[in-house]
Amino acid sequence: MTTLFLLTQLTEKLHITTEQEIITDLQFIRPNEDVLVGAIFYGRITDIDHQLNASFVDIGLETPGYLDHHDYNQHDQASGLTEGQYIIVQVTKAPFLSKGARLTRKINLSDQALVYLPYEEGGNVSRKLADDKRQELQTLFSGQLNTGGVVVRTKADALSDQELLIQLETLQARFQHYLACAKAQNKPGQLSSTSETHLKYLEGRDLSTIDQVIVDDVKLKRQIESVYSDRVQVQVKKAAIQGLAPKITAYIERLSTPIIDAGLGVELIVQQTEAMTVIDVNSKSYTSNQSRARSVVSINKQAAKQAAKVIQARNLSGMIVIDFIRMPSRKDQQAVMDTLKKAIAEDTLPVKLYGFSRMGLFELTRKRETKSVMDTLFDQQLMPSPLKRATLCFELERAIASLTEDVAVVRVSPDVYQAFLENIDREVLSKTTSAVVYFLQDMTEPRFSFIRHGSQTLIDTFLFENQSETIDKL
Repeated sequence: MTTLFLLTQLTEKLHITTEQEIITDLQFIRPNEDVLVGAIFYGRITDIDHQLNASFVDIGLETPGYLDHHDYNQHDQASGLTEGQYIIVQVTKAPFLSKGARLTRKINLSDQALVYLPYEEGGNVSRKLADDKRQELQTLFSGQLNTGGVVVRTKADALSDQELLIQLETLQARFQHYLACAKAQNKPGQLSSTSETHLKYLEGRDLSTIDQVIVDDVKLKRQIESVYSDRVQVQVKKAAIQGLAPKITAYIERLSTPIIDAGLGVELIVQQTEAMTVIDVNSKSYTSNQSRARSVVSINKQAAKQAAKVIQARNLSGMIVIDFIRMPSRKDQQAVMDTLKKAIAEDTLPVKLYGFSRMGLFELTRKRETKSVMDTLFDQQLMPSPLKRATLCFELERAIASLTEDVAVVRVSPDVYQAFLENIDREVLSKTTSAVVYFLQDMTEPRFSFIRHGSQTLIDTFLFENQSETIDKL
């Protein structure tokens, strides 16, 4: 059973996929870190660099965005852009380390069956559709596009003309909303709403494979149903985080080690650098009655299946090299490549497999849209990489939101407590739980731990017995 969770009622927003109640994918959206690919911004051109053939655009973030002149739309290419000009742009690659967001003026707003291009002209229908269907759709949309263009996807074949026209009207109305917001705000900033970030998690997925979507906000449920109608079952569970919080903590713990058990005695060792990611295959515990050549192929196939899962789970991107156990045979190399190709097919991001190099290393690239899960959760400048203080304070927020008792006392390190005060929106948290929480700061506590929970009388006794301690109330 496949379930998607879109949890938006805490400071840190979560997108989670579970298979048979086991977390298989988890996205963390943190304050000031939620610039995702597809987001629409209103920006001001601060510099045009003719040597780079690019413009730098202030979009309200710390680092200006990068707009290559090849990403100008048809109107821009005809009339040009100038420094100081305000424009609407879309993020094609999220900010990464010291690099600003990659931007485009070729805005596209998509739904399951359509892509609306407000700054382009004409229509294009998927060639995978039958000729008569393509002609029918071209006729349908030719009279509906006073401005802008449209791309009709293969999934349009399953929808009625009325459903398709409603999708187009919705996308056109969304762009008009962006234009109105830009006119009203008069300064650089994001135009697209945070709810669109959550809806994007559903885009590109085969909804027929999803059994249910669980949200913790009624408004988000209505938005999903308005876009996807009866194509997906949506439930509201305001306390969904209570059952997921320990699973999320365990999931993060599994990510904290570079060594991954791939099964059958095979291990993967993941080393991530700014330039590339290397995945090394280790088979020291593998046992088999097969010949060595057959054993090597079996090991590498098993490693390929797990490598695909690791790449998606950790959101690894850019250049990736897999150091499989050496196989001189081209036939064996192709068998392993076919296994990896099949395993990676379900990835929602574009992946390009280049194959084995002359040195026997398998090379591939995966489109970078956001920073990796590892960069989000861990301080990778230190070895071994400890959890970031922000990661710990968001874990503490989930734990508090999961409390079923009326009152609790948390022993917490001063660093984590300070991070909690700096990062957590306590007004948002108070809407999720009615529990009263006391914080006892302790220099010897590396993270946090709940040392008392229960009735107010029990906690009052504890507070009386520990009057000499520094205890703060949430």
